[in-house]
Amino acid sequence: MLEESIFNKLEEIIEKYNNMGTLMGDPNVIANRGEFQRMAKEQGELSLIVDKYNQYKDVSKKLKEAEELINDVSSESDIKELAIEEKAILEKELTGIEESLKLCCFLRTQGMRKI
Repeated sequence: MLEESIFNKLEEIIEKYNNMGTLMGDPNVIANRGEFQRMAKEQGELSLIVDKYNQYKDVSKKLKEAEELINDVSSESDIKELAIEEKAILEKELTGIEESLKLCCFLRTQGMRKI
């Protein structure tokens, strides 16, 4: 599970990414070629983190659904068995995504923009 500080950093990144998308539609920013290019480049870099975070949320949701099936007393045994297998796969996938997100946040914190 991601630490609260990582979640906070990811929320800041997503907010910045969304704000940049809005700003890039501003005629004043569009008119300033250098600023527009700088923002487009940074937004492209941030999109990697945003995409990974969206993947994290999607896998987390699937993991929760698998856990609900496992814990549902009305689920048939073969469904539970499949859910247990799916849970193991999703947990590994989630761990990998979490490590990627931690690294991305660390690199951004250290001022290393390229990820």
